[in-house]
Amino acid sequence: MSPFEVPWGRAGQLQATMTVTRLLSQLVEQGFLDGAPGTLADQLVTNVWARKPDLFEGKIGPKPHKVSVAAIALASATHRAAQRCDDTLCSTYMLGLSLLLDEIGRTARSYRFHTVDHQLLDAAATMLSGNLDDLQRDPLLHWHGL
Repeated sequence: MSPFEVPWGRAGQLQATMTVTRLLSQLVEQGFLDGAPGTLADQLVTNVWARKPDLFEGKIGPKPHKVSVAAIALASATHRAAQRCDDTLCSTYMLGLSLLLDEIGRTARSYRFHTVDHQLLDAAATMLSGNLDDLQRDPLLHWHGL
């Protein structure tokens, strides 16, 4: 491998991180979030990627789309914030997740989603359908090991 090539797993992770970074940057600009969006996005995607690298690297099926990875990273972050009873951060991540899912819904025809993408997006969408107490025990995220 050339020193200028990025392995697919890392490239997919970077693409998802850039998607989350753009979204978090909007939340920072609008005053909903403080901090460095790139650093936070990297942490969110890295945390979820580390839990299921075979899933995200396509070793056990098709590679998930970057927006599906971004959505599940935000959903997982929402779940963790709810477990810590950090309602402000949880609400901020939920806002970001809802913006992302809305964008995906409006432009869905432009994506070539696989079954794994639909599963990840469905799991991410459950974060928006319950109250904060329910998020602390969400079975779909546990099913994905996230």
